[in-house]
Amino acid sequence: TVVPTSASADYFRTLQIPLLGGRFFDSRDRQRSQRVAILNRRLAEILFPHRDAIGRRVRFSDEKDPWVTVVGVVADIRHRALDSRVWPEIFLPYQQAPASWMSLVVRSSGDPMRLAPAIRKAVAAIDRTQPVFNIESLEKRLSNSVAERRQRAWLLGTFALLALAIAIVGVYGMMAYSVARRSHEMGIRVALGAQKRQIFGLVFTGGMKIVFAGIVIGLAGAAALTRVVRSMLYGITPSDPVTFVAACMLLTAAACVAIYVPARRAMRVDPVMTLREE
Repeated sequence: TVVPTSASADYFRTLQIPLLGGRFFDSRDRQRSQRVAILNRRLAEILFPHRDAIGRRVRFSDEKDPWVTVVGVVADIRHRALDSRVWPEIFLPYQQAPASWMSLVVRSSGDPMRLAPAIRKAVAAIDRTQPVFNIESLEKRLSNSVAERRQRAWLLGTFALLALAIAIVGVYGMMAYSVARRSHEMGIRVALGAQKRQIFGLVFTGGMKIVFAGIVIGLAGAAALTRVVRSMLYGITPSDPVTFVAACMLLTAAACVAIYVPARRAMRVDPVMTLREE
């Protein structure tokens, strides 16, 4: 069931809802003129698939309702939240289908909340008994609609940063321990003619092999757990390749930093001290 929405002539322009075809409401759409309507894209695709909806006539489920002519098709909008479902919508001119209550939308170039007193005064000048309530900016309404998601994102982001820090410390500790245990080997290699860059490459390559193995295992685990985080995402899919590539690059860069210090330390192993200990 599609519930019609009453809208004034400037409603779509004020909210900057794109016009996909036809026209917006204007001064021609009065109480006694031809009854017209504007459909959103979702409803137009349902009623007139693969056909142009402009000029078509539609009627509601009640046979007593008059036929209305479609004069425009607008883009789909989400009323409650950014992740809410897009519903089929039909808009009727306010003068042809007045509603018992309306929402007033005002666009300003500055802070919209500064216009609240002027709006109350303008409404009172028309009807002093008309209540004006729930005044808020569109930015605040959008922010409130994603507040829960934002909190979860901050929480997950905090845990992700902690996990990254633990991973860096773990990789550094593991590589530092490995270099300390292999210091004699490094000293002997240097004594036998190995260059410092070869020692650096040996340690760095060994560390990166472990990191890449961990990334592969992590990607497999992330792919298996995408259904868990599906409800927390907006604008991207759980298997978004850009996100996975960015995460892998970040982890690789962090691992390079963690491996660099032990690798540099391995380059400074004194072969003389090593041979004396042997």
